[in-house]
Amino acid sequence: MARDRGMRWLPETVLRPGRYLRDLAKRSPSRMAVLIFFLAAVLFSGLLTLPVSSADGRAAPLQDAVFTATSAVTVTGLTSVDTATQWSFFGQVVILLAIQAGGLGIVTIALLLMRAVTRHLGVRGKLFAQQSIGGASKLGEVGQLLRIVVVTTLTIEAILVLALVPRFVMIEEHWWEGLWNALFYGISAFNNAGFSIHEGGLAPFDGDLWILVPIMIGVFVGSFGFPVFLTLIIHKWHRRKWSLHTKLTLTTTTILLAVGALAWGEAPRVSWRPVQLAPAVAVTSSRA
Repeated sequence: MARDRGMRWLPETVLRPGRYLRDLAKRSPSRMAVLIFFLAAVLFSGLLTLPVSSADGRAAPLQDAVFTATSAVTVTGLTSVDTATQWSFFGQVVILLAIQAGGLGIVTIALLLMRAVTRHLGVRGKLFAQQSIGGASKLGEVGQLLRIVVVTTLTIEAILVLALVPRFVMIEEHWWEGLWNALFYGISAFNNAGFSIHEGGLAPFDGDLWILVPIMIGVFVGSFGFPVFLTLIIHKWHRRKWSLHTKLTLTTTTILLAVGALAWGEAPRVSWRPVQLAPAVAVTSSRA
């Protein structure tokens, strides 16, 4: 309250948004998360429409900027334009920041902002974090949970970048290009973003295991999700203490990886016809 009295000299138009966010964070954390997601998409869309974001120096079409920004924030990986040729270095940085925001999770970012705005999460905020991210058995552990999420993400991404740097530096003309490629693909891989800053995606690196293997590992590990990471951090390899979600995620993901790899390896030897694939597609769609 004293803090508000000390800021009375500020214009009402400046104070109103801050008060609204503070009240919203206390009343409805879920709405705060939706608002943060919308604002993030708008922010990155606006940045991508700037001429400096395009490789040709001209403002990108609004629909392409919005589509790309939304895809990056949601770590979907769908693009309406070629990322390698459409966007400048600045534009690619914007996309990478959007991927990182989406990878951390809009819920995580919303909770961090709620904590910054209100100085504490409150009971509703802690319950929201507990239900959305998982891993905290007590409300008092939510703050520690958020730190673990952020630190785990940045640590794994740093390991992937370090694994990719030597090879990219070797094959690129300039060392800073290799460093940027390693940074982009390390973050993109762990967050399962699907973006590529090379024409043809990863096709130019076909057979280059020094690049493909770290990216593959990053995608595989990143697919587990934070609840699984938190369980492994807390309980290590004591399988009996793992949650059902963790057991199902690790088992199912491993089986799908093995079956997919075997099926992909056998695919060239089998002559598939569309009629043979139809039942499988139908079953998959019915489960969604």
